[in-house]
Amino acid sequence: WGAAAIPRIKQEVLVAFNQGDPDNPVIVGRVFNGEQGNPYHGAAGQTMGIKSQTHKGQGSNEIRMTDTNGMQEFFMHAQKDMNTVVENNETHKVLGPMRTVLVATGSEEKQIPQGNLTETIAEKRSTTATTVEVTTPAKDGGGGTQVYMAERGILLKVMDSSISLAPEGIRLEHKGSVILMTDDGVMVNGKRIDLNK
Repeated sequence: WGAAAIPRIKQEVLVAFNQGDPDNPVIVGRVFNGEQGNPYHGAAGQTMGIKSQTHKGQGSNEIRMTDTNGMQEFFMHAQKDMNTVVENNETHKVLGPMRTVLVATGSEEKQIPQGNLTETIAEKRSTTATTVEVTTPAKDGGGGTQVYMAERGILLKVMDSSISLAPEGIRLEHKGSVILMTDDGVMVNGKRIDLNK
C-alpha cells in the first residue's frame, strides 16, 4: 500500500539529501516550469486535480474537482479502460432530475449470476429497439414463465396485429379480424370464420 508518482523527463523536482549525504538524494517534490506547467492554470485556484500523461503518446487519465460556486463538478477521465471493483455493497444516488448512460459504439451487458433485478418506476418506461428478445429458462419451481402485471392494461402490437389485455376483457386483432372476450361472452368478427375445422 502507499502512493507512487515517479517524475518524468523534463519535470523539475526538489531534491534533499538523506542525512546530508550527497550520494543519497531523495526527491521530495516537484515544481512547475516553462515546459511542464500547471494543468489547471487560469482556474483562479478554484480547480484541483490529478492529471497524468500517456507515456510516449497522447492523452491522459484525470481526476478533477471544480469548486467554483454554482459550477461545482467532480470529473473523472480514463484515456482507455476503466475498471472498478467493489468487494461488498455499492450505492449510487442521483438527487437531480436526470441520469444519462451513453455507450457510443458496442454493447452494454449486465450480469446477475445470483439474485434478482428489481426496478421501481414512478411513471413510464420506454424501450426502443430493432429487436427485443426475452428468454426465461426453466428452473426449479417454474417452467420458463414470464409474468407481466398491470392495473390498467397491456398492449402487444406487431404492425397490423395486436393483443390487448384490459380489466374489461381481451381483444385479439389482425387488420379487420377481431376476437373479443368479455364477461358477456366471446365475439368473433372476420371476413370468414371457421369453427372446429
